[in-house]
Amino acid sequence: TFGILFFKLATEVLRKEVEWFDIGLIRYINQSNLNFIDFISHVFNLIDNPIVFIFIILLFLFYIKFYYKKNIYSGMAFVTFLGSFLLQWGFKSFYKRPRLPNVGYVEFFAYSFPSGFIVIFTALLGYTAFLLLKNKNRAKKLAIISAWICIMLIVSVSRIHAGISYPSDVLAGFLLGGFWLAICIVATKALEFYK
Repeated sequence: TFGILFFKLATEVLRKEVEWFDIGLIRYINQSNLNFIDFISHVFNLIDNPIVFIFIILLFLFYIKFYYKKNIYSGMAFVTFLGSFLLQWGFKSFYKRPRLPNVGYVEFFAYSFPSGFIVIFTALLGYTAFLLLKNKNRAKKLAIISAWICIMLIVSVSRIHAGISYPSDVLAGFLLGGFWLAICIVATKALEFYK
């Protein structure tokens, strides 16, 4: 489902049929009084720095390796990251949609569709939530899923509010990241079954 919705949205972006959605949502978010989003946007802009980003990814992978003793989890966490990175890179290279005019990114990061940050964040945070859901009662599972959804919404709004991504880029990033996450979860469950 995520994949189908992503390709439907991608087609509409190519035909420029989502401009009304982008303009309307950007206007609404910018008119809203979201002072805490400025701080969150600043924090996530720091994560955009390649050195900080690589450091956080390495911390994530070490956490998975030491907390979950089976190698399949750390291996699949790496596959989740690498696959999401390559997917967003491939689609950015194909669509080559320029960013909003006020953003000073260069070269590869000059393209905005889909939001690479959201693709990777959806897949990695979703995979972490999947691992955290193991052997939990219903209340804890609901809390973990609710936290994941809230974090994803806050990150998405912060990317739009900061003027880094169009809303359709963020939505496409979530759909593509969700599609890759689903594949990685199915692969993990298959590896669990056969090990």
